[in-house]
Amino acid sequence: MSFYTDVLNYEKVKTLAADIDQIDLSTTEIIKDPDIAAATALSIYNNADISTEALIEAGKRRKKAYRKNNIIGFVPIYLTNHCDGECKMCGMRKNNDSLVRQFSTPSMIDEQLKFLYEQQHMRGVAFLTGEYNDGFARSANAFIVGYALRRALDFGFKTVYMNIGSLQPEYMEIIADFIKPEDRHRVAMCVNQETYNETMYTRFMAQEGDAFKANFKNRIDSHDSWSKMGFVSHQIGSLLGVNKDVGEEVAGLIAHAKYLMSTTAKTVFFSLPRLNPALGTSNKKLVQDDALVRVIATLAFVAPESAVMMTTRETRELQDQVMPLLGCLAPGTPEVGGYLNDPQMMPNNEKVAQFRISDTRMPRDTFERVEANTEFNILDFVSENNRAETELVANH
Repeated sequence: MSFYTDVLNYEKVKTLAADIDQIDLSTTEIIKDPDIAAATALSIYNNADISTEALIEAGKRRKKAYRKNNIIGFVPIYLTNHCDGECKMCGMRKNNDSLVRQFSTPSMIDEQLKFLYEQQHMRGVAFLTGEYNDGFARSANAFIVGYALRRALDFGFKTVYMNIGSLQPEYMEIIADFIKPEDRHRVAMCVNQETYNETMYTRFMAQEGDAFKANFKNRIDSHDSWSKMGFVSHQIGSLLGVNKDVGEEVAGLIAHAKYLMSTTAKTVFFSLPRLNPALGTSNKKLVQDDALVRVIATLAFVAPESAVMMTTRETRELQDQVMPLLGCLAPGTPEVGGYLNDPQMMPNNEKVAQFRISDTRMPRDTFERVEANTEFNILDFVSENNRAETELVANH
């Protein structure tokens, strides 16, 4: 069974959604069936009689009942901005001659891990790269990422993530060799589908000769292969703005998450980046704040067992607005080696970065502000109170 072959069917979901007469925002039921959950989400998102404010309150209640006041935190490390992909909206695309290409050395990886662990007090970290067509390049990248994951685990990070594009089993095996079986629950694979509409995917993502990124099915099936290798954490996502039918993306994300949770997945993250300005692109935010907030509230309501993620692509004000709906917050720089420059502020140089970020605070500042001003606890971050307690014990 696979999600692409056996589950993904927007026409079926639309038919089911049309038959839904009433939505009970007070329900405590968790819908497990992917089709029914996707239809419910689509019906809610498109229902003008359900105000976004009412949906936010329902989403808050559902999320809190399942995740309490906990928000997972992690920080991205870009290992390189080289990429063979030709995605039209991405600053890292291969034909962007204006981007200054960079590559991390092992010492750069270690220095950033040390900085994030000791100075930013992080215990969650993600590694990101481009995507590559040549089989040797893909194998080499898998080896480098596997090495980085192992270094982070050995350094003491509790949870590690990788966002390096779609992966076939032979490349996953290279990475898996670096991860002990007892550590596999601590490693998450992040493969955003970008859009669940195959026609739009081909238009925006697939170019001639772009063998791996162009394959819509293989990208989705990466998650099935990941599960079969004993890993249980997944990040899925849509690049909002690629598909004008945002409801289709909501339905696709919910169906995919529910499908994964019905297999071996223990954790599924939703990533919801919007088209952001980047060097050499004409990107505009086609999905405005109010629509994004409604998407987040819908996901939090229908799938509170999963975690909606937000990054510092979004403004501090928007982060604050949706914080009660989030399951994950990931501040950080999209620059290679970006944490080795100014220890007070993250760089945002579009000549080397994949995209622009809106919030340049360091991760520690972001998370300490959340914990100081809200009821939320950041997991995989050692808070100031915990640091004080640790130092007190050490002094005795």
